Amino acid sequence: MENSQVVRWEVCVTNVITGKTIVDQYDGVVVCSGHYSKPFYPDIKDIECFKGEIIHSHLYRDPEKYADKTVVVMGYGPSAMDIVCELGNVCCKVYFCKRETTSPFFTDATNYPANVVHSTNVKEITANGDIKFECGTQISADVLLLCTGYAYDYPYLTSDCQIILKEDCHVVTPLYKHIFNIKFPSLSFVGLTYHVTPAPTFHQQCAYIASILSGQQTLPTFKDMMDDTQNEINENTDTGISYRYFHRLGKKQWDYDNDLALLSGAKKNPPIIYILYFESIKNMMKDIYTYKSFEFKQIDETSFEYVVKS
Repeated sequence: MENSQVVRWEVCVTNVITGKTIVDQYDGVVVCSGHYSKPFYPDIKDIECFKGEIIHSHLYRDPEKYADKTVVVMGYGPSAMDIVCELGNVCCKVYFCKRETTSPFFTDATNYPANVVHSTNVKEITANGDIKFECGTQISADVLLLCTGYAYDYPYLTSDCQIILKEDCHVVTPLYKHIFNIKFPSLSFVGLTYHVTPAPTFHQQCAYIASILSGQQTLPTFKDMMDDTQNEINENTDTGISYRYFHRLGKKQWDYDNDLALLSGAKKNPPIIYILYFESIKNMMKDIYTYKSFEFKQIDETSFEYVVKS
């Protein structure tokens, strides 16, 4: 790659049991630590006035703990959906809060229990501890359960790595294709993107990284990588997508996967992956409680059949 610096990475590893520290140097580092360990807590006006329990989904375990209580679930992603389904069976009432940026299929899923109330997002907490929604409705609740996602966090990367976290730690920059540190491309990341089918996308990311580290492929110039990333940001902005959601791919994931396969020279993911993805979404729309129980048998790369359980 032109205009890049060839570096060696000093990695310091400490055994948490023995306390022994080992320091070694490497030609490349691939960060695969995920991004589901540091809960993101949103800024809610006068949150300190809430008299009930505040918990992040990261710490949620047992729905029975909330039996006969009124719970407000803030967030509308997959975790929130699963938790609402569990709470709906035991709670007095569950308020399911929707953000303006929520993916439509989460909103349209059917068959929620009768005691689940769909609401707008939480606006603030009133002086007497009530929760006030953006629509103006005000309710008393026992629990505020935050399904508000996670922040990217890499405490083990020093400032020398020149990786910056922006927009309340929801964007990692500067990265090419959400993978390569543009300033030091031998530092790469797997799994930053979300609202994707994880394994197929991460497979293509790994294939691209392997092709670069092995020398089978080369990266564009520093300028071209920066321009490519800025173009993606501009495309998002033009379609009303906030920079905060830069790593959220959604419907773009299929083109992204194919693009990586083209760049790495790897085989594209078979079409059956996205065919089954949309089949599962269709099943979820029909019944949110049963869609995960379906099993499929692949016939070829474009067709499947349902497995009939005896």
